[in-house]
Amino acid sequence: FFEMFNRCCRTLLNEWRATLIDVQTVSPTTRWLRFESDELQHTTISSISANILLPDGEVASGFYTPITTRSHKGYFDLLVKLNRGLASQCLHTLYSGHRISFGGPHLHARYIPNK
Repeated sequence: FFEMFNRCCRTLLNEWRATLIDVQTVSPTTRWLRFESDELQHTTISSISANILLPDGEVASGFYTPITTRSHKGYFDLLVKLNRGLASQCLHTLYSGHRISFGGPHLHARYIPNK
């Protein structure tokens, strides 16, 4: 099975680990995942990345936006749609108890509307 950890530290800011504590199937192609981390007890996150080490040594990376409100501390929820991306496919195979490394928050580009 997949071993979860962060292999590309240079691509992540503020690396931390979280444990999957709940999984719900929303539709055949969408899962709701709740992750818990002691490292998040006093902070909130706005965007994160997940790096997953595959059995052949390759790394699957994906960027995700938690759907949890900023008032929640210690855990975050992801709504992950199954697509062709390898990281999303891996996240769809997880079950409660898996630990995975995350990084973030990531800086966002500033949006300037057309005038």
